[in-house]
Amino acid sequence: MRAEPRLYHPPVPELLAVVHAVPAYVSTLLVVGHNPSLRDTILMVAGDGVGSEIPQVQEKFPTAAIAELTWHGTWGQLGLRTALLTGLAVARGDRRRPS
Repeated sequence: MRAEPRLYHPPVPELLAVVHAVPAYVSTLLVVGHNPSLRDTILMVAGDGVGSEIPQVQEKFPTAAIAELTWHGTWGQLGLRTALLTGLAVARGDRRRPS
């Protein structure tokens, strides 16, 4: 685990720069940050979503929510509409996953 101070309210390009710097051997990455940075980044990189996740994130990405994104490629290749939003979990127990 590594704390990254640049993830405290960054603009989307700066948040993506942090992600792009993650080594290719890292297969799973958890980014913990703040809105609107996280919400805006999710909406930028998610080309599509499973179910109604995209409209839900557009409407509100609440405190302590988790978005699960999937794509094929390295961290440096993550960009505009390259990922699929596959899951959304909200701390109050509302969990939506593809069936």
